[in-house]
Amino acid sequence: MASSSTSNSNLTFINRLRRECLDLQQNPVPFTCAGPTADSLKQWLVVFEGETDSLYEGGTFFALLTFDDDYPFTPPTLEFKTRIYHCNIYQSTGLVKHDIFDKNWSPTVTIRQIIQKVAKLLVQCEPDHCAMKELGLQYKHERNDYERMARLWTKNFAR
Repeated sequence: MASSSTSNSNLTFINRLRRECLDLQQNPVPFTCAGPTADSLKQWLVVFEGETDSLYEGGTFFALLTFDDDYPFTPPTLEFKTRIYHCNIYQSTGLVKHDIFDKNWSPTVTIRQIIQKVAKLLVQCEPDHCAMKELGLQYKHERNDYERMARLWTKNFAR
């Protein structure tokens, strides 16, 4: 009996990821591209292009969106592989810290919504909910220094 429910939940998981992939292919989120890696449907490559007039303009940022077997009941993780100077992204791991990945997670949240939220973070930081407290403080109180470093990191690591 357990194997039947396991295979049903696995099939539901696979069907949902395939549906969401098709949706993103047919109607991509602006300044992004996303889809499963060649290795697994459970790991997606997401490419974020820095929008014009943002701190990350001209940069190309690669990230991995990883789903566990309990998705959509547990949130995926989104980990930047390109170094980025951002108060909502841990510099040591590249993981994005945002409520959508924890207290605001719901099985109804779509991959599109996750990508849109992270793309929005690349235009507007959320220093009150940051991964890097010192960067959040810098963003609030020394904005020129924060912006200079974000642009420098984009030039050095995302081109």
